[in-house]
Amino acid sequence: MGALTPSGGIRPGHPPVWWPDLPADRPIVHVTQGTLNVDPDDLLRPALAALGRQPVSIVAATGRADAPELPFPVPPNAYVAGLLDYRELLPGSGR
Repeated sequence: MGALTPSGGIRPGHPPVWWPDLPADRPIVHVTQGTLNVDPDDLLRPALAALGRQPVSIVAATGRADAPELPFPVPPNAYVAGLLDYRELLPGSGR
């Protein structure tokens, strides 16, 4: 795995407002719809349904800065953003 590419419009050091609420005692599972196919029913809805009752924190990215929310309810262990800075989400993954 190589270094992470620049984060486009994401400003380093400016994570989503819910960032401090991520529980430190649970693993994070990151799910992203990507930026090409942005229909959340294709990946995000089934992933959130499957992981919603698991002892993890789900960090979901819609892949769209203009659509940081999902058009359906999310489980209480899910945190949603449009885009994320992977350098902050995945510390130690290369700079």
